[in-house]
Amino acid sequence: MNNYQKLLTNTKTLYSYEHLCPVCAQNLLIENHYLICDELAQDWKLSDYEQRKFNFREGSLCQHCKSSVRLRNLAKVFLDIVNLHYEFNLQNMEDLVKNNHLINLNIAEINHCGTIHEYLAQLPNLYYSEYDSANKFVRHEDLMNLTYSDKYFDVVLMSDVLEHVPNIEIALQEIFRVMKDNGHFIFTIPFLYDRMTHVRAKISTNGEIIYLDTPSYHGDYSTKMIDHLVFYEFGKDFIELLEKYFSVCIYNFDDYGEETTITFYCTKKGKNKC
Repeated sequence: MNNYQKLLTNTKTLYSYEHLCPVCAQNLLIENHYLICDELAQDWKLSDYEQRKFNFREGSLCQHCKSSVRLRNLAKVFLDIVNLHYEFNLQNMEDLVKNNHLINLNIAEINHCGTIHEYLAQLPNLYYSEYDSANKFVRHEDLMNLTYSDKYFDVVLMSDVLEHVPNIEIALQEIFRVMKDNGHFIFTIPFLYDRMTHVRAKISTNGEIIYLDTPSYHGDYSTKMIDHLVFYEFGKDFIELLEKYFSVCIYNFDDYGEETTITFYCTKKGKNKC
């Protein structure tokens, strides 16, 4: 059994209302969109099957709130962790924000977690930030140099952010630093287990971007925004790097999406384990 399989967590019984969206709590009716363009698939060297899996991840949306599989799975893991550690039975994000016992949790949402954000924003101790924010009401944070105090957060949440950070190891060190000893780090990344991590770009000592491969971007590929530049295409060796700092569990709710739809749950070593 490989390391990825060892870390997989059986989530089939943890979430009981599969017919409801874990974000908006409405009946889960799906609309499908084709969001992984051929240009990105070619840059990423995805097979047709891998492209379909990532389209399922990004384009299989709840008709009501437009949450993708990626965001619904992130919400499921967040809810499961809260239920396990605080002995609740929360089934959706609406339940979570109405629970007065959670108002004292310090939560870092590092970059916008899509449709989950509108629920997180109702929590009084949410610290929401964007990199190089143009909105004066939204805090700027650099994952490689966070301004938060040590051991400040109960929960750190992010979705498909780490692949855009120039130095992944420094980012993980910073996340570890700002987490409380019993804190939780829950996140998603684009991930393919049968590959090694591919570094597409890096930053020089004078702050210039050095391209090691053809520039690749997420989001709207036609705009090719520099904030969406891909530095890393993560593969199986990323798990070893993650385990350098954290105890790691991998949640997979979707048989079709396989490893493309996983969510990572991390705690500090020797602390809470899933």
